[in-house]
Amino acid sequence: MSSIYKLSISGIRSFSDQSQETIQFGKPLTLIVGTNGSGKTTIIECLRYATSSELPPNTRNGASFINDPSLHASNETKAQIKLAFQNVNGVSMILSKNLMAIRNPKSHNTSFKTRENQLMAIRHGERQTISSKMADIESLIPQQLGASKAVLTYVIFCHQEDNLWPISDSSTLKKRFDEIFDSVKFIKVLEELKLTSKQLNVDIKVLTNDVSHLKNDRDRAVSRERMVNQLTSQVSTLEEEMNTLQEQIDNDDRRLDKLYSSKRDYEQTLSKLSVLKQEKLNIQHRIDRIRSTTKILKVPKEVLKSRLNHFSTFLADQNQQVEDITKKIKELDATYQHLMSEYGEKTFEKGKLEGYYQKYKANRNEFAGLISSFQKDVDATAPGELKRFQQFVKTAFESLNSDYQKKMKVEQEKLDQQQETVNELKDKLKEQSRHSEYIHSDRENLKRTCQKMQDKLSELSDNSVRLEGAKSDLVEKEKLLQEFKRKKQISAIASEIENITNTIKQDEISIDDIHRKMEIVRTNDSISSRKKVLIDMNTKTAKMRELAMRKVRSVVTFEKDPDSEYYTKLGKIDIAHTKLNAELEKLKMRKAKLEIGLTSQTDAKTSFEKEIKTLEVNFLRSVEEYRSIYNDDVTLDNFEECLQKVADDYNSDYVAMKNHESYVAFNQRAIALADSKNACLLCHREFHGGEKSQFFEILKKQTAKLSHTEEARQLLKNKENVLHIFRETSKIVSRLKQLKNVELGKAQSTIDKLNTEISAISKDVDSTKEKIEEITAESNRLKSISQDIYNVKHWTEDIEERKDEITKISEDIVDEGLEYNYDELEKTYKEVEQRIRISRSKLENLRGDKELKTTAFNHMKAAVSELQIKIKNLELKSMDKINIERSVEENKRQIQEMENTLKEAKVEISKIQKKYEENNLELQKMANRIEKEKAESEKSISVLKEYSDKSQILSKDIMDFEENKASTLEKTKEETSALKQKMAEMSSQIEKEESSRRELEKVISDANGQEATISYNLELYSLDDESVSIDEQVGMLDVEKAEAEKSKYVEESQKLQEQQMQHRKEYATRLGQKTQIERQISDIRTEIQRDFKDVNKRYVKQCALLQTKLALVTDLGTCYKATDDGVMKFHHEKMAEINRIIDELWKGTYMGNDVESIMIRADPGASKSRAGTLKTRRSYNYRVVMVKNGVELDMRGRCSAGQKVLASIIIRLALAECFGLNFGMITLDEPTTNLDEENIESLAKALNKIIEMRSVQSNFQLIVITHDEKFLRYMNAVEFTDHYFKVVRDERLHSTINKVKISTLE
Repeated sequence: MSSIYKLSISGIRSFSDQSQETIQFGKPLTLIVGTNGSGKTTIIECLRYATSSELPPNTRNGASFINDPSLHASNETKAQIKLAFQNVNGVSMILSKNLMAIRNPKSHNTSFKTRENQLMAIRHGERQTISSKMADIESLIPQQLGASKAVLTYVIFCHQEDNLWPISDSSTLKKRFDEIFDSVKFIKVLEELKLTSKQLNVDIKVLTNDVSHLKNDRDRAVSRERMVNQLTSQVSTLEEEMNTLQEQIDNDDRRLDKLYSSKRDYEQTLSKLSVLKQEKLNIQHRIDRIRSTTKILKVPKEVLKSRLNHFSTFLADQNQQVEDITKKIKELDATYQHLMSEYGEKTFEKGKLEGYYQKYKANRNEFAGLISSFQKDVDATAPGELKRFQQFVKTAFESLNSDYQKKMKVEQEKLDQQQETVNELKDKLKEQSRHSEYIHSDRENLKRTCQKMQDKLSELSDNSVRLEGAKSDLVEKEKLLQEFKRKKQISAIASEIENITNTIKQDEISIDDIHRKMEIVRTNDSISSRKKVLIDMNTKTAKMRELAMRKVRSVVTFEKDPDSEYYTKLGKIDIAHTKLNAELEKLKMRKAKLEIGLTSQTDAKTSFEKEIKTLEVNFLRSVEEYRSIYNDDVTLDNFEECLQKVADDYNSDYVAMKNHESYVAFNQRAIALADSKNACLLCHREFHGGEKSQFFEILKKQTAKLSHTEEARQLLKNKENVLHIFRETSKIVSRLKQLKNVELGKAQSTIDKLNTEISAISKDVDSTKEKIEEITAESNRLKSISQDIYNVKHWTEDIEERKDEITKISEDIVDEGLEYNYDELEKTYKEVEQRIRISRSKLENLRGDKELKTTAFNHMKAAVSELQIKIKNLELKSMDKINIERSVEENKRQIQEMENTLKEAKVEISKIQKKYEENNLELQKMANRIEKEKAESEKSISVLKEYSDKSQILSKDIMDFEENKASTLEKTKEETSALKQKMAEMSSQIEKEESSRRELEKVISDANGQEATISYNLELYSLDDESVSIDEQVGMLDVEKAEAEKSKYVEESQKLQEQQMQHRKEYATRLGQKTQIERQISDIRTEIQRDFKDVNKRYVKQCALLQTKLALVTDLGTCYKATDDGVMKFHHEKMAEINRIIDELWKGTYMGNDVESIMIRADPGASKSRAGTLKTRRSYNYRVVMVKNGVELDMRGRCSAGQKVLASIIIRLALAECFGLNFGMITLDEPTTNLDEENIESLAKALNKIIEMRSVQSNFQLIVITHDEKFLRYMNAVEFTDHYFKVVRDERLHSTINKVKISTLE
C-alpha cells in the first residue's frame, strides 16, 4: 500500500524561489495550522499538481500558480515541487516537477512553462530513473499510488474552492462520479461491441447473397449429374447386351469344351492301350528282379500267407513289450528330472545359507572387537554379552545427551538474559542520542527561522499606494462584467441549441422506427426462403431413406425397429469376437512371456558358461601368484585353507617387521640422547670416561645389524599382495561354485519346461484363430449395411426436425411486415438521415459561438477574482509585521529551553554508554565459555552415538541369523542328502530297464530277415496275377471305334469356331459404343469438376458461416448485456457501501435534528435502440438527498451553507474509504468553514473516531488544514501526533513551514 512522507516546495505562490520549504507527513494525522493567506492551501495545491497534474482553479493556465516575477524585479521565476512517497509495492520513489513563470517585459503578461520532470525509484540504496517524460509521469503516478486520477483530484486532494462539488448541479455531479467509477473504459468496450455487431450485420447481408448464388450453382450441378445418370443408364443397357453376347461366347466355349471331352474319350482309349502295354513291361521287370535276388520257396501261396500272419503276431508281442519298457523308462526319467530340479534348488539354497553363516561369524568377531574397543576407549565396566552391551551403550548415550541438553538450556537462558540486558541498554542509548539530535536540529531550525523573520521585518514597507490602485482597477473590471451579463448573449444561444437538439431527437426516433420496419421485412423474407429449402430437403431425404431400406432388407430381415435390432445382433457378435480376441491375446501374451523367459534362460545359461570361463582364468592367475611364493598348488576345494594360511603367514611376518623397526628406533633415540645429554636413555645415568664410546659402538653395531631388512620387507610386501589377491579371489571362488553346482542345472531344467509349455499354447492359438475367422465373416456381412442403418435413422430424425422447424418458423413471420415496402422505407430512412446531419452541423456552429462567449465571460470573472486576491494579499502584508514580531519572541524562548534540555541529555548518554560497555564485555565472555563446553560435550555424545548405531546394526544381523537361518541351514543339508540318495536309486533302476529293452530289440531285428523272404515270394505270386489281368484288359479295348470318333471331332470343331468368331465381332461393336458414351460422361464430369467443384461443400460452408455469424451477433448481445449488468452491479454495491458510510458519519457528526440522514441517489436511465443493434448503455443521474421525517428531498437548494460543508466532507470521507484503500491519504482544507460551534465540535469528534478506526491501516494519513486551533483541541489531536506544522509569512512575506510541538496549543 502506498503513502506520502515528504513534500518540498520552492517558488510556488507565496513560497520563496530562493529556498526549499519541506513538510513531513506523519501517520495517522498531519496538522497544518496558519492564518488566512499564510499559504496553507498551497500545500494541497502542490500535492494535487504533483499527483494528478491538475492546476488549481483560476490560475490563468498556471501563470498565477508560480511566484510572480514582478515581485522581485525579475522576468522569470523558477519553481520546484518534490514529492517523496512509497508506491503500492513498498518501493520508495521521488517525483520532481520543475516549473517556470516567464514575464514579458513589453506586454507585462506572465506565462506558465513546465521544465524538466523526473520520477525515480530507490532500490537497495541506488536511485533509478523511471521516466522523465511528462505524459508518462502523468499516467504512472496514479498507478504507483494505487488511486485513479479522478479520486486523487476530487476526493483526496480536493481544492478549497471546489470543496462543495458533491452539492453541485446534476451534470457536474454525474461527470465527477462517472470519472470516479472509471466508467469511460467500460463505455469504450460497449461501443466496440456495438460497432462489431453492426459490422457483422453487414457481413450477414453479403453471406445471404453468396448463399443464394451457390444454391443456383448447386442446382445446375445437379442437372449435369442427372445427364450423367442418363448416359450411365445407356452404358448399363449396352453392358447388358454385352453380357448376353458374352454368355453366347461362353456357351460356345462350353460346347467346344464338351467336344474336347469327346476327343478325350477316344484319345483315352488309344492312350490306355499304350499304358497297359507299358504296365505289363514294368511288371515283367519286377518279376525278374525278385527271382534274381530272393530264394524261391516251392510252397503254395496259402501256406506262405499263413506263415506271414503268425510271424506278425509274434513280432507285435515283442514290439508291445519294447513300448511298455520305453514308456516306463520315460516315466522314471521324468521323475529323475524332477528330483534333479529339486536337488538344484536345494543346493542353491544351501549355498546361500552357508554364505549367511560366514557373514554371521564375521559379525560375531566384529562385535567382539567393538566391545573390546569400547571397554578400552570409553568404559571398562561395559558388559560383554550382546544384548546387555547394546542396552548399556544406549542408556549411556541417552543419559549423556539428556545432561547435555539440560546444561545447554540453562546456559542459553543465562546468555539470552544477558543479551536482552545489552540490547535494552543499546536501544536506550540510541533513543537518547536520537532525541539529542532532534533537539539540536530543531534549535538550529528555530535560529534560522528567527534570523529570517528579523530580515523580513526590516524589509516590510508601506503598500497603501499599490492597494488604492488595485481597488480602482477592480471597480472598472466589475462594470465590464455587469454589462456583459446584462446583454444575455449566452442564454440566447443556449435556447437555440436546445431547439435544434429537440428536433434532432425527434428525427432520431423516426429513423429508429424506420429501421425497425426494415428489419421486420428482411426477417420475413429470410424465413420464407428458409421454409422452402426445408420442404425440398425433406422430399429428397424421404426418397434416399426408401432406397436404403430396400438394401437393408436384401441382407437381413428385422421384425420391428431395424436400428435397435441391428445393433443388438451386431453387439452380440462383437461381444463374442471381443471375448475370443481377448482370449487369443492372453494366449499370445502368455506365449510371448514364455518365449521371453526361454530366451532369457538361454541367454542366462550362455552367460553362466562365459562367466565360468572368465572366473576360471582369473582364479588361475591368483593361483600363479600364490605358487610363485609358496611353491604349492591351489584348487577350489582347498582355497579357503590356503587363504587362511596366507593371512596367518603375513600377520606373523608383519609383527616381526614392526618389532625390528621399534628396536632400530629405540637405538637411534638412545644414541641421540647420549650425544646431546651424555646420559643413558633407560636409567638416565651419565657416562664417564670411555663408557660413552663403548656405548655408541655397541648400539651402532646392533642398529646396522637390524637395518638390513630389505629382503624381508620385499617378501612381506609380496605376501601382502598375495593376501589382497586371495581376498578378492574368494568372491570369484564362491561364484564359481554357485554357477557350476546350481545355476547351470537350474537354467537347463527351466529351458526344457518352457519348450513344452510353448508347444501346448501354440495349438490353443491356432484353434482360437479359426473361431475368430468364422465370427469375423458374420460380423462383416452385418457391417456392410451399417451405414444404411445409420442413414435411415438419421434421415428419419432429420425429416421430423425439419417439419418441426417449418412449423416453428411459420409462426415467426410478423404480420406487420407484410404491408411494408422495403425500397420505400430505405428511401425515407436516407431523407431523415440527411436532415439529422444538417441539424447537427448547425448545432456544432452554435456550440462554438457559445464556447467563445463563455470563455470571454470567464476571463472577465478571472480578472476580477485576481484583483480581489491581490487586494487581499496587500492588506495581509500590513498585518504580518505584528505576527512576525510575536513569532520571534516565541522562538527565542524555545531556543533557550532546547539548550537546557541538550545539556541534561549529554550527561544521561555518558552514563548509559559506560553501563552498556560493561554488560557487553560480560556477554562475550559468557558466549565463549558456553561454546567451548558445547564442543567438548558434542564430541563425547558423537562417540557414544557411533558405538550405539554400530552395535544395533551388528546385533540385528546376528539375531536374524540365529533366529531364522541357522535351523533352516541344517534342514536344507538333510534334504539335499536325501534327494541325492533318491537320484542314485532312480538312476540304477533306469539303467536296468534300458538293458531289458536292448535285448528285446535284438530279437526283433533277427526276425525281420525271415519275414522279408516270405513277403517277396507272396509278391511274386501277385505280379503273375497282374500280368494275366493286363492281357485281358487289352483284349476288351475297341480300337476301330476310337479311330472313327476322331474324324467326327475334327468336322464339328471347325463349325463351332466360326460361330464363336461372329459373336465376338458383335461384342466388340457394343464395346465401342460404350466407350464413346463413357467419354461423354467423362467430359460432363470434367465440366462439373471445373465449374461446380465442391459447390455443395461451399454451399454448406457458407450456410454454416451464415449461421455462425447469426449466432455470433446473438452472443455479442449476450456479452454486451453481461458486461453492462456487471458494471451496473458493481456500481450498485459500491453506492450501497458509500451510502452506509455516509449514514454512519452523518448520524455521528451532525448535531441538528432537522435532517435525519443524507445519501447519494443514482437514478438509472435507458434510451431506445435501433432494431438489429445492441441496446444503448444505461447511465445514472446522481443527486444528494436528505431524509426528513422519512421523506427524501434534494439537498441542493434546501440546506444551509454549514450543512453543505458538512455533507461535502462526509461524502468525500466515504468515497476515500471506498476507493482509496491502496492510498489511504485524505486532505481536509478548512473543514470548519460555515459550521457553527456545535457542529465544529461534533465534526472534530467524528474525525477522532475515524482516525482511531483507520489507524490500523498502515498507510492511513489524514491531513487537516485549519486556522482554528480550537478545532484541533476538539479533535484531541494530541492522541495521534506530538507536533503540528505552522505556516506563517516571514518578513519578506514569503510563506514558511515550521514544526511546532502540539503541547503549545493547550
